[in-house]
Amino acid sequence: MRNNGTTTPEQQKLAKEIENYASVFDSAWNRFLEELRKGKTIPTNEAEMRSYLFAQCLVLLKRRMFSVPYEIGVEDIEVYGGERADLTLGFLGEQRCVTIEMKYFPKPESIRDDIVKLRKFIEKDRFAVGYFVMIGRKEYPYKDNLDLTQLGFKEKDYRWDEVDSSFANKKFQTLIVFVS
Repeated sequence: MRNNGTTTPEQQKLAKEIENYASVFDSAWNRFLEELRKGKTIPTNEAEMRSYLFAQCLVLLKRRMFSVPYEIGVEDIEVYGGERADLTLGFLGEQRCVTIEMKYFPKPESIRDDIVKLRKFIEKDRFAVGYFVMIGRKEYPYKDNLDLTQLGFKEKDYRWDEVDSSFANKKFQTLIVFVS
């Protein structure tokens, strides 16, 4: 977004819009974790997880007074040219501000594949930033089987959480990765 060391007003506006949409998803994910801990939401598959996050994003878009119609999509085929993106926020013509891929109880290879896919389409200018999120069994050694630093991420780019849902007597491991 820089041009000879200066940032145009249009570039600044775009950066702020991307930041606003990313903030919506950050807040929706944190709310998901909070509800998971309380046992208020326990998804049984990826579709339920996606539906919860979609609904929470809608609530936040309304609360933060984004313009209507809300720029949000589920199973968006425009992003990957035929392949579906799980969730998208903010439409910039053919490009999206934020694209989210998610997995429910995944294998490490599928995590790696989705992160690589996000990076590939960022490089093709299909969207500005991406997130990968997952929920899995707490006992599974995800961290041991997935070295995010080997994929070029710094610790500030991702967060592992262990979530004990005392109400549901379940223990989960979650991951959020910011891809730019």
